[in-house]
Amino acid sequence: MTACGETHGQIIHAQLRSGAFHNAQTYRVYLPACYTEQANRRYPTLYLLHGGNHNEEHWDDVGVDDAADPLIAAGAIPPLLIILPDGGQDFGPLHGDPPPFAGFLLGELIPHIDATYRTVPDRAHRALGGISYGAAWSLLLAARYPDAFSAIGAHSPAIGSFNGIYPDVGALAAGKPRIYLDVGDQDALRRPVAAFDAELTAAGLPHEFHIYPGRHIEAYWTSHLEEYLRFYTAEW
Repeated sequence: MTACGETHGQIIHAQLRSGAFHNAQTYRVYLPACYTEQANRRYPTLYLLHGGNHNEEHWDDVGVDDAADPLIAAGAIPPLLIILPDGGQDFGPLHGDPPPFAGFLLGELIPHIDATYRTVPDRAHRALGGISYGAAWSLLLAARYPDAFSAIGAHSPAIGSFNGIYPDVGALAAGKPRIYLDVGDQDALRRPVAAFDAELTAAGLPHEFHIYPGRHIEAYWTSHLEEYLRFYTAEW
């Protein structure tokens, strides 16, 4: 039971006008139980990116809020804010300085969240993760903007020759974020993800790598939400 007696957080649906995308971007915010009552408390933030051909609803559909509620109530993980951006079905082009999605996330959404909610607005208390294509973007962003996030989760990342996305291992090693990498044993991405794990190891970057039973489907990610959340919050 939480200190205020609440057992469930709340999901806020919102929009932010984006100069990077030249449109209004939708996003969701998970506020943990007792957020309103504990008005002097500040919270770490976890940004989670959806899979390709999805939107900001994806992680809700997978069940991240339902997984967070009991873990927080039991004291297994600390209370946190979870931010679910849209960014379009594929987050837009990879090129640009910065690419539109990077400009939106780092230059617009994160400052807006930090100004609107009681966050701890620093790298040590901010994490980024994603599913599939969102996982690939998480690795790309972590490599390019090492001062933004302290922990990175890449769950079945869509990387390799089939789409030409190769996160910069050298840049990741230099930035030294905590990294959690996982993929299903029946996932077509297993081979490129395992190769990426080997590159991280060769670069001397400590990280977690898990091959779990399963395929590239929502049920796989849902079944590992507790492990994911424990990883992200381990140093909070």
